[in-house]
Amino acid sequence: MRNTLFAASLTLGFCLGACSSDMQSMSPPKQRTAPDSQKLLKSQDTNESPTAASASGTAVATSDSPTANPDTTSTTVSTPAAPIVDGTGELIAILEDCGFPGGVLPDPSVTVFQASLKSQQVSINGSKPINPAMLGLPVIPFAPPLPPANYTAVVRASVEVNASMAATKQSVRIGLEGFTVSVLGLSVPPDLGQADATTQVQANNSDTSATGPTNDERVSLIGHDGPWKGIYCTLNGSKSLSFTKNGKSKTISFDPPIPGGIWAKASPARFKAEVGSGRTFSNVKATVTSSNDSSMPVGTVVQGTVTVSPISGSLAEIGVNADIAYIIRSDFGANTVNLGLSPSEAFYVSSTTKDMSAIVIETGVTEIPRLVLSK
Repeated sequence: MRNTLFAASLTLGFCLGACSSDMQSMSPPKQRTAPDSQKLLKSQDTNESPTAASASGTAVATSDSPTANPDTTSTTVSTPAAPIVDGTGELIAILEDCGFPGGVLPDPSVTVFQASLKSQQVSINGSKPINPAMLGLPVIPFAPPLPPANYTAVVRASVEVNASMAATKQSVRIGLEGFTVSVLGLSVPPDLGQADATTQVQANNSDTSATGPTNDERVSLIGHDGPWKGIYCTLNGSKSLSFTKNGKSKTISFDPPIPGGIWAKASPARFKAEVGSGRTFSNVKATVTSSNDSSMPVGTVVQGTVTVSPISGSLAEIGVNADIAYIIRSDFGANTVNLGLSPSEAFYVSSTTKDMSAIVIETGVTEIPRLVLSK
């Protein structure tokens, strides 16, 4: 199973660091001190009225202002101050709707999401050729081959995720929870094949890290026409993805960034405003920037499409009925899995607890095609 899977799933809003073009007149709220939200607001163009200075108590004389005789007390008459119009209040309201009290973003280095998840059990059925020696039988020349051994391996994935506003790290570990094997329809001691099964399952262990766009990049993405326009927090962006699996490591950059997951603390109204009936990220260029995997050497470029769509929040198999549910589908053709992406990831969120209720991953891997994750 390709491991990007989970991290991308649970990561938080790398997308919180910007404002859209319809709010370019925002000026920074003086009372805010959190570094990220300050940088966010300061990156906007201030659009004060020409007479705004008079609002701070400075008199502005006009050509019609009568001036008293120098020997008497000076008097000036200023034009009425025009109100300062900015979007600070609107931005703060949006960030609060995103799940940040007071509209203040946390420091980029502080962990804002941590989770341990387990998948439902997955049964893997298969067969493997055997020889008489494996069963403790004598080797007879020219004897017909034995029928293959049929086995069932029961596995479960465990996932650890740690995320800040700037980066996410996750590890996936696959455990063998049960193993049975039979030859000629008769059960035989499982140790005849369990060691091999354990090795094969653990080859799917992986480690992943993802980074999102910088604040300046986010300003550009959200403020201009394109799939990221107006998305403040509901989708997290993955600009670069590095992962290691079975001794092979690679780093992929995405242009434009792709949605890697959803931000569970955003309100239903925020999701409706930002994602609505869906978003399409087309003509995404994925470039391999480092690799020791011969199937995906450095310089490999693949184009693809990522879509985000609302789905039913009902997941009957584990009793989940979420009021926020979206699926992210990635299509880079035959290279989707080789890039470290899963064909689809479905997210089920409770707006009451502001937390993930479940994640369902279609892995694109034959042995473990589907994982249902929950806490």
